[in-house]
Amino acid sequence: MLEKSKNLKLETNPTHDGTAQQLQMGRVDLWAIVDITGLWYMKTQFPAEAKLYKYSKAFNRGDISVVFSKKRDPDNAYCNKFLKGLAIIKKNGTYMKTMAQYYGGVNKINQEALVDDMRK
Repeated sequence: MLEKSKNLKLETNPTHDGTAQQLQMGRVDLWAIVDITGLWYMKTQFPAEAKLYKYSKAFNRGDISVVFSKKRDPDNAYCNKFLKGLAIIKKNGTYMKTMAQYYGGVNKINQEALVDDMRK
């Protein structure tokens, strides 16, 4: 869903520092983060700007969220598209297929890593 957004830029960056800077500079519109590390980077690198970012609810038990620039997404369009896409992949089975690939099989999925609505 996000990849189909005309104005959305998706770029990979192998470091938290680099991605945080890309978001801060407006080179990317969102950043998928592990909350503890990602929030630490945002608050320590850009303390005066912390209020300029909004965060989705964690979408698995590992506290992974997406952080969006309020300046670049003032109407929550990106966040809403992300949540819509997440609902679609949960409903069509892609979410669980991805988890099975990550854990090495359906029977190996750590149920504690799943959000409540995806647990058996």
